[in-house]
Amino acid sequence: GVLEFTRRLFSTTESSQRATIGIKRVGGAAGIITARVKTIQEHSDHSALPHVDYVPVDTTISFQSGEVLQEVEVEIIEKKMLKRDDSFLVELSHPSGGVKISKRNTCIVEIVEDTKIVDLINKVEQALKRSEQDENETWSGQFRQAILLEGEEDEHGNLIEPSGSDALFHFLAMGWKVLFALVPPKQMAGGWACFGISLMFIGAITALVGELAGMLGCFVGLEDAVTAITLVAIGTSLPDTFASSNAAIGADNADDAIGNVTGSNSVNVFLGLGLPWVIATIYYTSTGDKFCVPAGDLAFSVSVFIGCAVLALCVLTLRRKLYGGELGGPKLSNRITAVFFVFLWCVYAGMSTMSTYGVIDAASGDVKCSN
Repeated sequence: GVLEFTRRLFSTTESSQRATIGIKRVGGAAGIITARVKTIQEHSDHSALPHVDYVPVDTTISFQSGEVLQEVEVEIIEKKMLKRDDSFLVELSHPSGGVKISKRNTCIVEIVEDTKIVDLINKVEQALKRSEQDENETWSGQFRQAILLEGEEDEHGNLIEPSGSDALFHFLAMGWKVLFALVPPKQMAGGWACFGISLMFIGAITALVGELAGMLGCFVGLEDAVTAITLVAIGTSLPDTFASSNAAIGADNADDAIGNVTGSNSVNVFLGLGLPWVIATIYYTSTGDKFCVPAGDLAFSVSVFIGCAVLALCVLTLRRKLYGGELGGPKLSNRITAVFFVFLWCVYAGMSTMSTYGVIDAASGDVKCSN
């Protein structure tokens, strides 16, 4: 017959304390045969060392007539390491009794990390992180995070010290952080307290941004309509831009990023405009008066916006066909798309501004030229 290992690769863990290697007899099982089994140090970066990682074996195995399987055990030395990636070789040699050794005369034994221990440690780490999060999700924890500048951990768990720019931005934003630390922690009242107070804070900040933008527009001599589509729009939309950017980086597709933009603008239009107008209409109707809001240049502005939006959707559709998705692709195409989208916004803002100042006749679309 022929002797060979049952597998070319055997895996074991440190906690099992032994590696069991199978040797089989094929092509015949008559007669008594013997062979030598010996461990050999593997010459690699992950080589296990004898008497350090395992107890070396050099023994002779015997197959009786009719016997086709034998097992040899190698003792694994416990090193109490979280991660192990060691390996060594076991060799078959010196056959006797007429048996031959196949070409598979060596096998690899690898000592891998103990998944049970790793899972246990991961559970402990997750429990500690949850404990830290619970500690931070209190009013005192929120104020501590708002005031203190702490480093972050990288993917290997090493603490990264904050840079000078981190310290500068933390100092500039500390007042806002302390202000928003007043929002109740999310575990209070099932999260409804956090949701309601957050909406109040967002409304107050939006109103503040609107008032400051109006004052700035008044100071530099801008019309209210121009201030609304430039300063106010930029100030209230930048948070959505950063949120969409983070969603685009962290998500596998563009759904979250684009959905955040469209959803945010839907709320602005349907609730930001519709809800106050409905309330005002109900109030004035109950008093016997009429609630009227002059459209002004709204029709022209909305028409320009719809045209720009259609062009943007066409670009996104084209990118899906060319590159398989709205985001990603070659760097040149990304930059061209970004420049084109900025150009669309400039077209919208520019044409709406010219309509507001009477440069463009919104009714006819003609451009007025001054003598």
